[in-house]
Amino acid sequence: MSTRTLNPGGARDWLRMLVVVVVVLAVAVTGAVWAMDSTAARNRPTVPVSPAVENASGVRILRATLAADGGLIDVRYVVLNRGKAATSVGVVDDPPVLDNDRNGAALQTVLAMQHRKDLRNGGTYFLIYHNTNMSVRRGDRIDITLAGVTLNNVPVE
Repeated sequence: MSTRTLNPGGARDWLRMLVVVVVVLAVAVTGAVWAMDSTAARNRPTVPVSPAVENASGVRILRATLAADGGLIDVRYVVLNRGKAATSVGVVDDPPVLDNDRNGAALQTVLAMQHRKDLRNGGTYFLIYHNTNMSVRRGDRIDITLAGVTLNNVPVE
């Protein structure tokens, strides 16, 4: 009859090794995700800034992005002056107009206007436009007219 003895430290050693492997993998994945995010941010096209547009409208346009397989355009902005912003981006019947430099298409059909009532200075908000006939494509440049002034050459991501 043979007698087997268990190594009392063996299970603990195995557990320690497993914890080390999990920690190393977590650090590696976190580093890879951070590197991808920072590369994407560096490659993002620059949105023009216009003090005249910001003063008249009370907002700074942050970006324009295609969404929903190109059927929608998401325009992000930050509120600089909530009083001016309420009249330039908060009026459902008279939203900002997007003009496509490439083909001259003008878009003004806005969806999702619920958050316009409580604009806060420093808050980031969005306008979602219906991309009629897919007239705006990724890489296009659009002009955004709001409060009687136009921000030209906004890149579409």
